[in-house]
Amino acid sequence: MPSQLYRTADGWIFVMCNKEKFWPLLCAELGRAEWVSLFPTFAKRLERRDELTRLLDAEFSRDTTAAWLSKLSGKLPVAPVYDVAEALDNPFVAEREGVAEFSYPDGRMA
Repeated sequence: MPSQLYRTADGWIFVMCNKEKFWPLLCAELGRAEWVSLFPTFAKRLERRDELTRLLDAEFSRDTTAAWLSKLSGKLPVAPVYDVAEALDNPFVAEREGVAEFSYPDGRMA
């Protein structure tokens, strides 16, 4: 904890503090260093999960997904959450040929 989706000002971000070392980094980037001592361990964060989730939701909703990714990427595990159109328009999907066109036996394209 935390390891879940959070709403941003314009979408969603996945944040994963799967190692204790990530929690103080997240708190520092959020400008909430005091949270390190309020929620010092996985067990304490899990015990107070509802409270912490409300606090994190409030913080992440202050800025856009892109802004949070810029701030947090390379410091802790984070990822954007795409809608279907964004996911299919991703360069990774194109590079791996993840979307294919085909035709039905009657000639209709799909």
